[in-house]
Amino acid sequence: MCKCTEEHSILCVYSFVCATITVNVDDDLKERMEKHPEINWSEVTRQAIQEKIETLEVMEELTSESELTESDVQEIADKINESGRTHVDEESA
Repeated sequence: MCKCTEEHSILCVYSFVCATITVNVDDDLKERMEKHPEINWSEVTRQAIQEKIETLEVMEELTSESELTESDVQEIADKINESGRTHVDEESA
């Protein structure tokens, strides 16, 4: 929350503290990533995590009152993910 007084209300600077994580990749992937220095790999990773969390939250919401087991839900999610990958592969072929 910005705690600016009236005389300082023109410019408010927000300070955000972000968590830091470490992602391990194999040497081959690292070399391939290095071929694209124009890409902000931290942002790519952050977006991938955000999308996965959003998917999980939707699944949790859809199944919150379901009698499906977590295993059932994971099986459904895997099928959806595989279908999405197949669709993307077909679109890019």
